[in-house]
Amino acid sequence: MLSRMKWTSLAYALLYVAAGIMLLLYPGKIGAMFCDLFGIALIIYGIINIVMYFMIDIKESLYRNDFASGIIKILLGIMVIYHKDVFRELIPFLLAIAIISSGFSKLQDGVDAARIGYPNGWQFLLLAAISVIAGLVVLFGTFKDPELLLQVAGGALLYSGLTDMYTTLY
Repeated sequence: MLSRMKWTSLAYALLYVAAGIMLLLYPGKIGAMFCDLFGIALIIYGIINIVMYFMIDIKESLYRNDFASGIIKILLGIMVIYHKDVFRELIPFLLAIAIISSGFSKLQDGVDAARIGYPNGWQFLLLAAISVIAGLVVLFGTFKDPELLLQVAGGALLYSGLTDMYTTLY
């Protein structure tokens, strides 16, 4: 289980790094593309939920909501694609939440490191503080240029991804 969690953490870190680079390089184009990709991912995930609902034994599916949640994900995916302008404005907020969450994860890593007696646990705390502050800057930053806000979010995501890799590996 720990090995699987480690690989999942590394996959998320790589996703943060890739998203951060894309936001730094293409802040103007990323909004519509993000909405399309996110909408398509929701639709695919919804279809997978529905297919899995019909593939598992009925006794196992009695207390699961795979069918209903699949339909909701498909509808949400269609809505994200159809109403890109509305969801595009939410992107910095969602990215800020992801960055702050990454910071709190590193904070927990630092506390865990201190609890087991790791001598350099303070490094995790420093990395966590920077992530949380960067997330708050994205969340509450009053940038007049929306592209600059996305670039700041991209830099913060890139930092979060790289430091997540570091904390996961060490």
